[in-house]
Amino acid sequence: MRAGDSSSFYRCSAPITHPSLVRSVARSLVVRRSYKMPRLVAKVEGRGNGIKTNVVNCTDIAKALERPPEYVIKFMGIELGAQTKFDKKSGTSIVNGTSCCSVG
Repeated sequence: MRAGDSSSFYRCSAPITHPSLVRSVARSLVVRRSYKMPRLVAKVEGRGNGIKTNVVNCTDIAKALERPPEYVIKFMGIELGAQTKFDKKSGTSIVNGTSCCSVG
């Protein structure tokens, strides 16, 4: 075989039209279009140097993103340049400091 030749080995002779495959692809496209992430709910706690932001629904956001809550809160901390803490027992997500900008 020469460099410019096309072989039937690399080409599909007929399109894949199996009904179950078509349904699964269509279902996945519908799910992607109707994706809704919950709005972030943050509560500022404390005053002065000990001010913290509690991300109340971090676990809900993590479920929507299909990631562990630790990853989500760590990402927020990196983006804000702040320390973070996630407690698995109580499910609390703490970001040290506050952000003056609202998201959304």
